[in-house]
Amino acid sequence: MSRTLGSKSVFNSNEIIFFDNDAQNVDNMSENVDNCRSVLVDDTEPYEGFEDGEAYMNSYLEIDEETQTYNPDKYNLYAHVAHNIAIQYGEDELICNGITQDIYDKELVPWLINTKDSPNRIAVFDWDRTISIVEGLIIPGNFPFNGVSKKKFATEMALYVLGREIRIQFLKNMFEMLHENGVKVYILTNNSAASINQPVKRSCFLEMIKIIDPQFVEDNLLCSNGQINKSTVFNNELTKISEESEKKRKMGGGGARKKKTNKRRKQKKQSKRRRKN
Repeated sequence: MSRTLGSKSVFNSNEIIFFDNDAQNVDNMSENVDNCRSVLVDDTEPYEGFEDGEAYMNSYLEIDEETQTYNPDKYNLYAHVAHNIAIQYGEDELICNGITQDIYDKELVPWLINTKDSPNRIAVFDWDRTISIVEGLIIPGNFPFNGVSKKKFATEMALYVLGREIRIQFLKNMFEMLHENGVKVYILTNNSAASINQPVKRSCFLEMIKIIDPQFVEDNLLCSNGQINKSTVFNNELTKISEESEKKRKMGGGGARKKKTNKRRKQKKQSKRRRKN
């Protein structure tokens, strides 16, 4: 599903593209954010090669028959944490393919080509089951956690929630391509770990994002926290962008006028000196 609306403000038609696995969010952004093409990400198929979320989780928690401990070559700390939470609350691990090469080829690349002359392009991504392949994030409130640093935990978390190294590389390539083409990248999520009110969790979240997108701007991690429509959060961001653009334009114009006035004053002084001489 994708929809395109008309032009407004400093943006031209289709200059914004949005990806989400929730049809309600897709419709909400299409209907309320001008110039936004919204793309629904399929979350109905389990991640490649795994029957379900439990099978994916257990692939990191294989027991070595000889030592009766976790196989160190496969063990993942984040999988262990997720496993304990699943047992505690009796919840199934939801898993899907998230954004794929097929979506990249059929949606993102054509959008880049069709908007190549636009100077203000923005790509906005949901996180859970869009960038990631699982639902939610489990991030401790303090570090070190079980003797593990925040950076190490973010690395383990990235491997698990993003679908191993092969998919991490795909995401790295995607974000690098967007930056090379001058596209601003945003992550707009309901995930509370992105909230500015949870600085430790947000910091760890950003640490993970920087693994797949080293150029990511920290202020571009936007949190709707499930309480505000994503379109409201993003329209507020667009308003801020427009206000900053207008401010720069006025400052630039003011600077040019000031420079011109100073030049005239200098010319008048030089003319007076000539007459005296």
